Amino acid sequence: MSPLQLFLILKARWLAAVVTAMAVVSLTIAVTELLPKQYTASTSLLISPPTTDPITNALVSSGGTITTVIATELDVISSDRVLLNAARSAGLDRDASLNARWNRETKGQGDYLAWVASTLRRSLDLRPTRDSKVVSLSFTNISPEFAALMANTITEAYVATTTDLRVEQAKRYSEFFDLRTKETRDGLEAAQSRLSEFQRNAGVIIPDDRFDNESSKLAELSSQVLALQATVAESQNRERQAHTLSDSTQEVLSDPVVGDLASQLAREEAKLEETLARYGERHPAILEQRALIATLQKKIDAQTNKVTSSIGVNAAVNIGRLDAMKAALEEQKSRVLHMASLRDEAAVLKRDVENAQRSYDAILNKGSQTNLESQNTQPTVSILQNATPPPSPSSPKVALNIILGVVLGGLLGLGTAVVRELADRRIRCLTDIESINGIHVLGSIARCTQPHTLISRRIWTVFSQKMRLRKRGRHLSDLLIGH
Repeated sequence: MSPLQLFLILKARWLAAVVTAMAVVSLTIAVTELLPKQYTASTSLLISPPTTDPITNALVSSGGTITTVIATELDVISSDRVLLNAARSAGLDRDASLNARWNRETKGQGDYLAWVASTLRRSLDLRPTRDSKVVSLSFTNISPEFAALMANTITEAYVATTTDLRVEQAKRYSEFFDLRTKETRDGLEAAQSRLSEFQRNAGVIIPDDRFDNESSKLAELSSQVLALQATVAESQNRERQAHTLSDSTQEVLSDPVVGDLASQLAREEAKLEETLARYGERHPAILEQRALIATLQKKIDAQTNKVTSSIGVNAAVNIGRLDAMKAALEEQKSRVLHMASLRDEAAVLKRDVENAQRSYDAILNKGSQTNLESQNTQPTVSILQNATPPPSPSSPKVALNIILGVVLGGLLGLGTAVVRELADRRIRCLTDIESINGIHVLGSIARCTQPHTLISRRIWTVFSQKMRLRKRGRHLSDLLIGH
């Protein structure tokens, strides 16, 4: 259907279209006036989960992006726990009229409080702000005072619920850490008892300086053994030298008795040389002198043998001392090895005690933190705006409904005109003839029943002919000028 046909249909059936549109608009106004007025009260919340723990000062994960956090908080606001807490705070759990409505709608089936929460959820509207942590909470009701009361009550219930959730979680962790603290304390006491019993039975105290002292003594004995071995080697060398070259040994040469005897022997021998020069070999003085020299030589030999024998005794003593020192060294080695074994075992027990102590300290520290967290009742949600009774209803919207009624009425009026035209088809233009009969129109005679219309058509005809003649004359003049 062309716009011309639609225009002619509306021109012919305008009365039906107008009546239909007016009826729709009137009905819309009547329904708008009959609908109960709804009032909407709104509050604003700033949801700001802490980024750091207030006790440990450690970073806290928010659990996702800001969109995820806000979506989670919106689910918490509309949860049964928050709504039931709000209903109890507002006294809806004891409201007789609401209970009667529940019995009327559900025939007493189901849970009354769950029905109350579902009813409140239908009147609740949550709208987060884009890329922001601010959430708008709105509640709609026929009473502006009740709408403001429930908006504020649900907001307070949500703030209290978030605090309770955090505190309950901290309390559960606190109970867990209290149990773990007791277990680790028992483990620490058992480790300390094992260490104390071992030290008491083994006679080892950790830390103990005796092991260092015994190690020092072992090193000292080793040095002494090495020194004695050198001394014994030297004594044995001197002993062998004393048996082969007794007169040239250092001990003999440095012996004072041998030195005195050797000096006397030298003097007597010199005296013998002088006496031989004056007397003969058989002179009694010579014989006496020779006897004295022989006596001195015997004394020197006896003293030399004595000194040489003392060298052997000294070597034997040194060997004995070396054997005793070696025995002491071996004994000291055994003692040090035994103490090292005891010390290692005690060190293992001590490490067990230290590990148990660290675990106990860590769990005790964490338990203290969770205990403080369980006592932290500071909310993480801030109320930016409290709800007040709205002065005007939020629905129905009269102006919007009238505009919609006018638009809908116009469309229905147009539809009514078209439907009536299709039910009673008329020929209103040349297109209708062609579309209905399927034949082509060769010409048409204008219908003119009024004089002023005929005059207007005549004037237009004359004007059109003059314009065509003028255009034709300009065309001929252009052709002449061109030639």
